[in-house]
Amino acid sequence: MVYHRLARTTLVLLFPLLVQFQTGLAQEQLGVVSSQPESGRWVQLDRGYMVPYRVTIPGTRTSFEMVPIPAGTLRYTNDLETGDDAVLEVPIQPFWIARCEVTWEEYDQYQTLRRTFMKFSERRIRRLMSDHQLDAVTAPSTVYESPKPAVADPAEQLRHPAVSMTQFAARQYTKWLSLLTAQIYRLPTEAEWEYACRGDTESGLSPAVAWCLENSSAQTHPVGLLPANSWGLFDMRGNAAEWVLDADDSGRRRLRTLLQAGLQPIVWPNQEFSRLVCGGSWGRPAADCQPDSRLVSSARWKELDPSIPTSPHWLASDISREIGFRIVRPLTPPAHSLRQRFWDPDVPQTRAALRELSHIQRGPVDPQLPVILQQLEAAGSP
Repeated sequence: MVYHRLARTTLVLLFPLLVQFQTGLAQEQLGVVSSQPESGRWVQLDRGYMVPYRVTIPGTRTSFEMVPIPAGTLRYTNDLETGDDAVLEVPIQPFWIARCEVTWEEYDQYQTLRRTFMKFSERRIRRLMSDHQLDAVTAPSTVYESPKPAVADPAEQLRHPAVSMTQFAARQYTKWLSLLTAQIYRLPTEAEWEYACRGDTESGLSPAVAWCLENSSAQTHPVGLLPANSWGLFDMRGNAAEWVLDADDSGRRRLRTLLQAGLQPIVWPNQEFSRLVCGGSWGRPAADCQPDSRLVSSARWKELDPSIPTSPHWLASDISREIGFRIVRPLTPPAHSLRQRFWDPDVPQTRAALRELSHIQRGPVDPQLPVILQQLEAAGSP
């Protein structure tokens, strides 16, 4: 990334250069070590060992932790089928998953992107050019009513899972984080999520290990307070139900077709709604906070939004405060041509809603963004 100072307080972007994304992985892959760790969790690979790692979001003091998940197979059982069709085996490739749900502390860093783009627009720097659209992120629009929990301690509030965002907003968060850190993050697939939720046990759930209707006092709770599952993941069940990439696939017919064709086991959505959230929430009974518990999004999830078109970033209904997400990072990054499918608008309704937003809500994101903000602050930018 090359910048040129034209005056004491003016910076002009000459050209963006995402070296790490153009050239692939760095020589040393984050979260992979060559020697077996003496302690802690690890996953053995042919070329080393996957280990947990912690990342500080560039330009902030906010961090998150990722946990390695081994390759394996998730078995779905269909009670409506018999014989070979009764069981569907989904291969799972190694990946890292966030130890906790994305918190408000983390999500608020993404929400500041709107102010950042406004600042750049006022100073006429870092303009989004036509050939840099793939590296652009849409900042979330202003929410009409804060979905944050009503707690007295602001620090505690930040530790609650972020909720009420649409699946598109969650996917844009993963794009923002990916471009900022030069690592590929995305939402989990439905199969990855359930595989990670189950860990190495098929045991059931008691109300004591999930924030659910019986014990939640009708709100989210700070992440990581209850015991983790066998793979060290907190709040996979309950607290906030979590977005995944997939659309609803009753009977798993589309998934079966994908597996038979040797394609990636993701049931990509082809409409605005009917998208999945997994694991139940604080507003659901314990019986509905299981690894196979699902909610399917619908137009009712935006029924209280007065905007026309409705916000592409926020849900607006009673259930919206139950919906959050966590992130994953695959061991093998997807091809560059596929990355946009994980991140960007995928239906006409979302694209149309985005066209109604101000142009200053969209801009380029890259690892140099925090540096430019620091330079502006040092130069006395308001």
